[in-house]
Amino acid sequence: MNFEKLDGLVGLPESGWFEYNLEVVAEEIDNLDAKNFGSLYKHITSKPEYWRIRCAESLGESGNDRSLSILAKLLLTDDCLEVKISSACSLEDSNYVLDTGFRKCLQHLLTQMNANCDTRYEDVERLLSRTGL
Repeated sequence: MNFEKLDGLVGLPESGWFEYNLEVVAEEIDNLDAKNFGSLYKHITSKPEYWRIRCAESLGESGNDRSLSILAKLLLTDDCLEVKISSACSLEDSNYVLDTGFRKCLQHLLTQMNANCDTRYEDVERLLSRTGL
């Protein structure tokens, strides 16, 4: 599997995105060799918002250290609120413990989510409670 083939699996904005799709993409991400995984890490932020959200969900399903490193990158660097939330929720689902450098980012994210009455608030709050442990 190579990085370019992920585009077809992730689909288009109007294509359906179901649990099955998420699992297929997660499995393919797990099968990426080091070179293609490096391409994913390097280029994920240049992909469209819907693509980054779907990929964040799949990376969380994968749950390996390589995948979690991309989720941490998206959480810290992405400009899109939905991508940050999806990344944080995927990290929380994986029981990943972030270092203390993520506290400020998560607190800011919670403030934005609270203002928008986001239902995933508690997921991000649990991730924050484990940060730096």
